[in-house]
Amino acid sequence: MTTFVYRAIDSNSNIQVGRLAARDESVLEKKLGMRGLTLIEAKKSFRFLSTSLFEPRFRETDLLNLTYMLQQIVISGISLVLGLEDVVAGGSKKNIAPVFQSLSIGIQSGMSLSEAMQERADIFPSYYVQIIRAGEISGTLEQSLGSLMSYLEWQIEFKKSVRSSLIYPSIVVGFMAILGLILFVFVFPALIGVMATLNTDLPLPTRIIMSISNFIRDYFLPIFCSLAAATVAYRQLVKKADFRQRMDHLFLKIPLIG
Repeated sequence: MTTFVYRAIDSNSNIQVGRLAARDESVLEKKLGMRGLTLIEAKKSFRFLSTSLFEPRFRETDLLNLTYMLQQIVISGISLVLGLEDVVAGGSKKNIAPVFQSLSIGIQSGMSLSEAMQERADIFPSYYVQIIRAGEISGTLEQSLGSLMSYLEWQIEFKKSVRSSLIYPSIVVGFMAILGLILFVFVFPALIGVMATLNTDLPLPTRIIMSISNFIRDYFLPIFCSLAAATVAYRQLVKKADFRQRMDHLFLKIPLIG
């Protein structure tokens, strides 16, 4: 999914400028056409920190709620477009309404539901789209949505159990890191001053600890900023499927932890 900055003209010959996510320019042109706009030009928009960090995250619970609402629309027997527009007009959850609006625009432009979902790869995983496509072809869309709900509920509960089991080790590791930082920044420098007055050769482990302590004390601010920048960069990169796959492969190879 790519975000485009576009210039378009409406029926009154007014120029409009905006941003819209689409797979390519042809899909962007279709989406704008559904809004009564004619595309003039479009450029890919670079987005890294300015939007992705501050946009509300679409969580698995949101996807579960969205799936439930989709299933209710299918069960009700009304058209998908009408059902999606009713949800948007009803002021549903702010994370879900824009997604339903994108699906509605896609379906009105001639796409199937799975194709419209594929345009929002940032929301719908590949397996989700394929199950919806299979349900459309076989005429069992309601059952497909039910299977997705069961899987998402299991996935959410499984992750909750994993997180709860990691809380205690995380707290212990966090306190150990804080204790180590206090030792290297405050305690060891005081001891180094005492040891420096002794005219004796210090053991190698002691000299190594003294060097590490001096390095952390002298470059604490650059180290902190580098760690913060690395954390932000990792959180952005891990959203990409290929990078996430490589990192998962690496983590699984780590002895004991993997």
